[in-house]
Amino acid sequence: MNILFASNSWKNSLDSKKINSILSDSFRKINKNWNLDTAEIADGGDGSLSILSTYLNTKKHKIESTDLSGNKRIYEIRINTDKKIAILETAQIIGLCSLKQHENLNPFMFNSFAIGDIIKMLSKEGISEFYLCIGGTATLDMGMGALSALGAELFDNKGQQLNLTKDSFTKIDSICVKNIDKRIQKIKINLLCDVENTICGKNGAAYVFGKQKGLKNTELSNMNDFHFKICKILSADANINLLNIKKGGAGGGIGLGLISVFTCKIYSGSDFIFEIQNIENKIKKADIIITGEGRIDSQTKEGKAPWKIGELAKKHKKLCIALCGSYENINYEVFSSVFSCINGCQTIDSAIKNSELNISETAKNIAALIEQIREN
Repeated sequence: MNILFASNSWKNSLDSKKINSILSDSFRKINKNWNLDTAEIADGGDGSLSILSTYLNTKKHKIESTDLSGNKRIYEIRINTDKKIAILETAQIIGLCSLKQHENLNPFMFNSFAIGDIIKMLSKEGISEFYLCIGGTATLDMGMGALSALGAELFDNKGQQLNLTKDSFTKIDSICVKNIDKRIQKIKINLLCDVENTICGKNGAAYVFGKQKGLKNTELSNMNDFHFKICKILSADANINLLNIKKGGAGGGIGLGLISVFTCKIYSGSDFIFEIQNIENKIKKADIIITGEGRIDSQTKEGKAPWKIGELAKKHKKLCIALCGSYENINYEVFSSVFSCINGCQTIDSAIKNSELNISETAKNIAALIEQIREN
């Protein structure tokens, strides 16, 4: 029996490598003779930085910018000075997981300034190509903060210049990018996105991801309207229709803001990472694939790594089992079965604290079931 463990990272909990190790150890306790393999995966969200760092041969580099609340903070990114390459992960810098325990979500004020600030600093140090892993952000500003940090001027409907440290980005009515340093505009940015969603509409950033970033039901429409307005403004300036760009809804639309000014290539984060990790070949060799992430729901099929694993498993007629902390509206199109690892009634904090034990016990139960079926 050949079994492949390829779990995504679980937000605010464990990374892909650790989860795969737990799964492998748990299965080994049931049958020591199984051939077990692991594959570290990501989709542009949490955990992407580590995988890309190995592939691009980058080193750790610390840099100071501001956090979502405007306070100074040291970030750890990856750079290769010889190749003039840098890797940034939005989940780490402006992500939900970057928030401190006492910080509340603030979807009308949180913005992507730190991303633009870091790009600007590194470009002045000679970095000419960026890999921006997009996913897991706490922002919905369509990259307005990033553009502001890079030199763009943002104005309200009265022509007054906005300062996003105190003004909400939703007040933006016009944008001027002519003051962005021409040397910076020459950089290349590779956008690795964790979902396929476009920016607007019922399947767009506000309606699908707004609630997890702090929007109330009554605020979803207003945020969607803001996204539509900014798309129209940027599309006219850049002579490109941003509304229809797939993956544009990832990370609160930060990629669209950057696309309007810089030379960008947009990728499915899963597809890009799976290719450099040779994931499909690993799936071909496996009889069973175990994947998963913290939550599996309607968002999962929009390009998340576990769904892409399931698609490849289905393509090669393999059994694919998904593990998660919680699930809702499960789609069995690519998953043979889905298991929650929560044992009894637990708060989210308790489930995260006990995640190693919860995953291990669930994995052993699944392994025991597979063993019984195999014997019969």
